[in-house]
Amino acid sequence: MRTAFVSAVADSSAAVVLVRDGKDTAVLVHGLADVAGRRALTVQDRFPVASLTKSMVATAVLQFVASGRVALDDPVNRYLPGIVPSDRITIRQLLSHRSGLHDLTDVDVAAVRPLTYRALLKASAARLDFEPGAFGVYSNQGYTVLGLLVEKLSGTTLAQALQQRVFAPAGMTSTTLAGTFTVLGYSAYRLGQLADRLPLGVMWASGGVVSTVQDVDRFYTELFAGALLPVRLVREMEKPTGTSPFGSGDYGLGLWIGSLSCGSVIGHGGSIPGFKVVAWATPDHTRAVVAMVNSDNSLMANNLADRALCG
Repeated sequence: MRTAFVSAVADSSAAVVLVRDGKDTAVLVHGLADVAGRRALTVQDRFPVASLTKSMVATAVLQFVASGRVALDDPVNRYLPGIVPSDRITIRQLLSHRSGLHDLTDVDVAAVRPLTYRALLKASAARLDFEPGAFGVYSNQGYTVLGLLVEKLSGTTLAQALQQRVFAPAGMTSTTLAGTFTVLGYSAYRLGQLADRLPLGVMWASGGVVSTVQDVDRFYTELFAGALLPVRLVREMEKPTGTSPFGSGDYGLGLWIGSLSCGSVIGHGGSIPGFKVVAWATPDHTRAVVAMVNSDNSLMANNLADRALCG
């Protein structure tokens, strides 16, 4: 496995892969966290995990569903008046990317100044791309709304709410919303000081978490075991809703239903310039993999995950 792992990591890139089979766990690490400084990657290094953040925010939202504070089919404007342009947009639709909020293009984003998550949400909420619930399109801004909902319901910041409600209960001791990551992205050596310019604060609830491979594994393990949510709500997260992010697989409520060469998997993927992260588990949750690479090459992370879980 070690030889196949190393051969799958491109030159000048680094990768860490954790694979779990029942109670047995193996972790493989290869490459440099900082090429210029010649510092080797370690299992303790923190990566920006990008859209894996959505699973964590969804978990916090569903904790309020479990307690009866909100219901999945409640309109979000009931709790955040006027936050979205239609009173028909529900919490469930935001979780499943079926709200109809305008999907911002690169041109849209370039026109937003100052570049903040609230400004991006305002631009997205200017119009609907489709009637709520009629279709599914992956929406970062939908999760910004959910982050604001968590703040409203918790009475604290999203960073504090995630720490108290998700990270600490799951034993994620090296995870924060935004904060410092310790791996330089591969693109940094082509684009300059990329690591200093990653907009984690702008990504916020849609993709701003920083974590380690072991903490990501802890999160999904505890989630699927019912330690963070009642099992009935974990099952709701896993149900396909008809949204096919980027034309691949299906989407539940904060969880992506995809496939590897050995069959169906569930979890999430995340990309940010210079980084790619994936976390997948088999449908029965008995086997799982987390792969993190400091490269724009999304196929590398997927291939590593496939070789580790299916090889």
